Amino acid sequence: MRHFYLGVVVLLTFSQPVFSQPKRPTDTALSKPKAVTVNQLKKVVTVAQPKKESPAEKEKDTSWLFRETDNLATLIGYVLVATATVLTFCQWRADQKWKQKEALMNRVTSFDSTPGVWNALLMLGTPDRHVPLWDKEKPEDKYERVTRREVATALLPHELLAITFSPKETAIRDSFDDFLKRLCHLEVYRESNLLSADEINSAIHYWAITIQKLMASTDPNDQALMRNLSLYIEYKGLKKVITLFSVFNIQLADKMVKYRAIAKQEVVNNKWHRLP
Repeated sequence: MRHFYLGVVVLLTFSQPVFSQPKRPTDTALSKPKAVTVNQLKKVVTVAQPKKESPAEKEKDTSWLFRETDNLATLIGYVLVATATVLTFCQWRADQKWKQKEALMNRVTSFDSTPGVWNALLMLGTPDRHVPLWDKEKPEDKYERVTRREVATALLPHELLAITFSPKETAIRDSFDDFLKRLCHLEVYRESNLLSADEINSAIHYWAITIQKLMASTDPNDQALMRNLSLYIEYKGLKKVITLFSVFNIQLADKMVKYRAIAKQEVVNNKWHRLP
């Protein structure tokens, strides 16, 4: 803002002669009444008639900035004010972009700060562990032992396995819903050019590698987990998650038909059951 105020001060300093009113001549003779003849009245009427101005005179009148007065200094003041205004706006705009970027980076760095996301990442990273699924006061009441097979069962879409899921399976789904929703947000930021893939990678690099390892694993439970997770993403209509995964070389779109056929066959063979 200091640029703007400097321009205003310069403008007011240089424009003083323009706005000052010329002093009227004090002639005492004008205040005395004089006898006026008819001829003098005719001359006054003739002089009072408006004079037609030529185009050149009109152009000269409209070019007030370049008259032989102090308006050149006023023009300089206007230029300085305009320059200061532009500089102030550019600085304000840069500050706004930086604040927006800072807010987005805070969003990225706090990606796993919610309980749901953290639980989902724990279940992806470890095949068998205690996970704080429940919102309880006592620590011993919060944790529930979860296996990879149980996670795979919970993520199987309803259209493939028409059962009533247990509270444990529902809690697992809720955790992955939060995880996938925040992944969608990151992809929206990337598509809007607010965040780059490298900036997103700085927050989810470890988990992207974890998912890549699960995709390449030969363990049946790992394969079932990634297959059902992919079908769950498709079932929820989370296309932006599929797009974001493809940025990190996790290809899901071309495997959906194969995954769906395998899952249907497993349901027919009664390989999936409701958790106790």
